Amino acid sequence: MPSDPVSVGHHHCALDTRPLAHVHRSSLLRGESVRGLLASGATLLLLDQWTKRTVQLLTPRRFVSGVPFVYIRRVANLNKIYRSARARGVFVVLWFVALLSAIALHRSGMWFHGRISQIGLGLAFGGAAGNLLDLVRYNAVIDFIDLQWWPVFNIADIGIVGGLFLAFWR
Repeated sequence: MPSDPVSVGHHHCALDTRPLAHVHRSSLLRGESVRGLLASGATLLLLDQWTKRTVQLLTPRRFVSGVPFVYIRRVANLNKIYRSARARGVFVVLWFVALLSAIALHRSGMWFHGRISQIGLGLAFGGAAGNLLDLVRYNAVIDFIDLQWWPVFNIADIGIVGGLFLAFWR
């Protein structure tokens, strides 16, 4: 290991001068990191799809409120761009580009080395996959959490926003 001696007070220690990428071995591609990322992503994806299906079965045409100020209302977000097969294909490609970019940033030694960051990435990619699956299956994103003062959203959206917050929180 290349090192330079450094004096701190009365103590001498060796300073590792290798590039950061060599200090942080690529843990995202090792088992423990991949498991956390995949587990959080798969859990979020399954939870998102299960809640959307449950809402579809239980609330076909009415509001439901079990919590004050939170209404459950199924809404198909029919943005015009979602109807284009080409645009949906571009979204799939962008999802994979984002995934590869996250892996590249991790391998460079710059980002996403903590367990929380990797779980956050999993949540964000799982949420994005949930909405992407809606686009491919229904040509729309299914939303159902209505706060009455914010646009209707879903579990995938929570995973994307919360996951990115965790991934970039240092």
